[in-house]
Amino acid sequence: MTMARDVRQDLLDEFAAKVTELAGEYRRKLAEQAPPAGSQTVAFALAAGLPARMAYSVSEVARITGVPVQTLYEEHEAGRIAFVTPKTRERGFRVKAREVDRWMEENSR
Repeated sequence: MTMARDVRQDLLDEFAAKVTELAGEYRRKLAEQAPPAGSQTVAFALAAGLPARMAYSVSEVARITGVPVQTLYEEHEAGRIAFVTPKTRERGFRVKAREVDRWMEENSR
């Protein structure tokens, strides 16, 4: 009985190793491709499991960039990143993907 279990475990280990190898190859190929529509923000959004959009909520931008929400609001208040408010709303700021690209480019070292 243990021999059959060992064989199954070996097969599972082999399968897991192959999946890990293929995932690594896929990540490398994705990294080599140009970002969708030329936007790093959209590329990172897709990688974070978000859909490709022209604008994202402030919390989504925080998720995409790794920058805390509070910092984004501070940057907005300082005039360094522009937010937009949809016409049908009073709240719910959005940040255009191209604006995030611009802001990140200006603030990268």
